[in-house]
Amino acid sequence: MKVDLTKYLNQILAPEDKPLFEEAIKSADCGALRAAYIMIWLSCAESLKRRFHEALKRDSEAGKIVGEIQTKESNKKAVDYYVLDHANKYGFVDDASFLVLEHIYNMRCIFGHPYEKAPSPEQVKHAASSVVEYVLSRPVKLNKGFAQKLIKDMLGDPDYIDDLRKTVEDFTKEISVRIDEGTYKWLLTKYWKELEKDSYDSSFGKQFRRGVWFSQTLLTIGCVGDFKKDEWHAIVRKYPKTCMGIFCDWELFSEIGRDAQDYIVGYLIGHCEEQPKYLNVLEHLQDRSCLSSRQKERYSKCLDENAIETVRAGNLRLVTCFEAVIDALKSHNFYIQNSAIDIIVQNGWEGMNDLKLEQQIELGRNVLQAADGGAARAYQLIDQIFAEKMEWPENFIKGIFFECFINENDQLRLKERRLEDVLEILGILKPASRNAMISELIRNVEKGTLKYADYDKQDLKKGKKIITKYKWLEKLWKSINIKVGGGK
Repeated sequence: MKVDLTKYLNQILAPEDKPLFEEAIKSADCGALRAAYIMIWLSCAESLKRRFHEALKRDSEAGKIVGEIQTKESNKKAVDYYVLDHANKYGFVDDASFLVLEHIYNMRCIFGHPYEKAPSPEQVKHAASSVVEYVLSRPVKLNKGFAQKLIKDMLGDPDYIDDLRKTVEDFTKEISVRIDEGTYKWLLTKYWKELEKDSYDSSFGKQFRRGVWFSQTLLTIGCVGDFKKDEWHAIVRKYPKTCMGIFCDWELFSEIGRDAQDYIVGYLIGHCEEQPKYLNVLEHLQDRSCLSSRQKERYSKCLDENAIETVRAGNLRLVTCFEAVIDALKSHNFYIQNSAIDIIVQNGWEGMNDLKLEQQIELGRNVLQAADGGAARAYQLIDQIFAEKMEWPENFIKGIFFECFINENDQLRLKERRLEDVLEILGILKPASRNAMISELIRNVEKGTLKYADYDKQDLKKGKKIITKYKWLEKLWKSINIKVGGGK
């Protein structure tokens, strides 16, 4: 009985896959259904082989499979089932399609024997439609079936791949060359939906972190442009926690449009109290010039309004939170002052280098004020500065030194509580630097005024006992003594 299979021919994508199927059409047309069935299967098997050869250009894993096929064939071994099985494992064929094609393969083995019953017309048509639908009409790269399985494995198995960013990045790059580019967008939105669903589960941390790295890498490879700006806005609103992790990458943040960016900035600011690391994300974006003027303004306001403990927990650079640190040091609360000092210590002397010279001086003054007021961490910082010798910027030390004698308005008053420690720090400076500081301070004292009409004689007496220990402070002491009316 003849069977017409010609309607399937136009559904076959690759010209290379057509010759064998055309042989099946001819066989079916003259009633040779056994031969037609076998040729249908061969068109499927050869197409899968060709796909591995195509994938070899992009993926070394496909090369291993091609090598094994060639080895088996050179040893005169059957390879059809090996090809089908690995097409399923590699992702050319999803699990449901595999079961159908496996049945066709098994029946092909049966119909290949002349003493077995020949296939019916319905069986030939079913084989033809299935092979065309599941293989010959599909592009070479992997489709949604594989992507769905990948998402399931990534979400379900915490040990699916190693929990290292580099490992996940390499895995993503390897897998991306197998996936049809048209599937990227579908894969990511499907993945983000599942990540967001479990993002608040603390036991899901490894899978969530891996999902962020995977998404960042796949987007960077080139599919970020698959989404329109309004789509990004909708996505960040729908999957906020997931997107906060993904778009801390400044290059990706720059690609998603102002509305989506504004939402992310607002979300980070609104949740920084429970997640202080969000402040660090904003700092990173600001450092990369990704924030608009309005977004910078919102970030600055956030730093001013949040508790200094939150700012400290954000692990920010000193230059970013300078104003917040100064405000905290000016408070009369030891806990607040100590948190501000902790930020300075976290940054170390290196963090001072980003500050302007006048900011370094201002910071030094406020550290001394806090120490004079009794803040324990400010005391410890002064000890640390002495222990680390010449590492701390001279202008910062200058601010500490000047604050012992005169305020920003050139009003003379003596803070002797930590004076001896400060002078010990000054003593380790190079003589030229130390003398320049002292000379400047003398000029300020001479042109300045007394902060209090009745200068505290007791402080002066204590100060004299400390200052006169250092020969290089003779001129300073003389200047102070004259200014307060103590004569020479």
